[in-house]
Amino acid sequence: MLKSVPAWLFDYKLELTAEEAELVKTYKIGERQMTTYAHGDGTDGGITIREAVAGNKGHCFKELSHLYAARDGLINGCELLRNYLLEILEIRAGGGERTVEFSLHPQQVGQAAPGASQASTSPAAL
Repeated sequence: MLKSVPAWLFDYKLELTAEEAELVKTYKIGERQMTTYAHGDGTDGGITIREAVAGNKGHCFKELSHLYAARDGLINGCELLRNYLLEILEIRAGGGERTVEFSLHPQQVGQAAPGASQASTSPAAL
C-alpha cells in the first residue's frame, strides 16, 4: 500500500539591477547566506545570494512550516542585502560619515555622579 505524503514546492528568483549585480560581483558577496532553513530529515539547508539570483523552481518541502521559514528568511535576507548595497553606494558617493559620542566617564543608570546633588521629584518641587 502506498502512503501519500504532501509536498510543498517553493519557487524563487532574486532579480538584481545591473548596478546591484555589479556590486555583488565587485565585493564578492555571492556566496553569503541569505537564509538557512531546516529540512524534514533533520538537516539544514541554505540559500546564498548567488543561488537566489540563479533562482530555483520546485524546491520541495515536506512541511509547510519549513517552507514558510525559508520564504520568510529569504525575504529578510533580501531586505538585508538591499540595505547593505545601499550602504556601499552611500559610502562610494562620499557619504556615510557618522559621529558617535561616548562619555569619558559613563554613569550607571539610577546613580548620580559623585558630588552631584539629588533633584527632588516631589510635586512641590515641580
